Amino acid sequence: MIKFKNVSKFFDSQTVLRNINFYIDRGEMAFVTGPSGAGKSTLLKLIYLDEWPDEGEITVGDFHLTSLKLSRVPLLRRSIGAVFQDFKLINNLTIFDNVALSLRVRGINEKDIKTPAHEALKKVHLRHKAEDYPQMLSGGEQQRVAIARAIVAEPMLILADEPTGNLDPNTATGISRLFREINIQGTTIIIATHNRDLFKGSGKKVFQLDAGHLIGEEVG
Repeated sequence: MIKFKNVSKFFDSQTVLRNINFYIDRGEMAFVTGPSGAGKSTLLKLIYLDEWPDEGEITVGDFHLTSLKLSRVPLLRRSIGAVFQDFKLINNLTIFDNVALSLRVRGINEKDIKTPAHEALKKVHLRHKAEDYPQMLSGGEQQRVAIARAIVAEPMLILADEPTGNLDPNTATGISRLFREINIQGTTIIIATHNRDLFKGSGKKVFQLDAGHLIGEEVG
């Protein structure tokens, strides 16, 4: 599903990632951990080509990223859902429209948007908040909206970058549980986090980064 082979990334003279090798199978849930500046966010950006590798090979599903034509990058990104620490919701859109936007940018016909958008909100237990606005919700609820937006198009892969970084421990536990529920339904998920509580006892792969190097792989 996702394969990194001898992947390196440099910014000017700085090494951000060096000779990274790992494999994640379809339907797996895995974690990338390490201190700030370890390269976690950059690794995720390489997967959806917000950044391009300087060395090595990356495969995501049927996409070979190193040789991928620019014209096919949008196709890759449409198959990936992304969740961020700062939610990235649009404040002047309702919760429904924030989720529906993920379908609209894909060119989905408007009559085919209502049902999947409401279903995605139902999965994150926010169907009753569809007509509210982001500023009316708690931080945990806003993150659940961001997750609904990520899953509404049924992507093959979800990438989450510090998805609980701005949340209290109890809310973070709920978000972690929600990701596990989504994974059980068959979606591949990669979560970048410095919070060991998210993967402790999970039984999932944990890749440890430090200063751009993959220094270990363990089972959480």
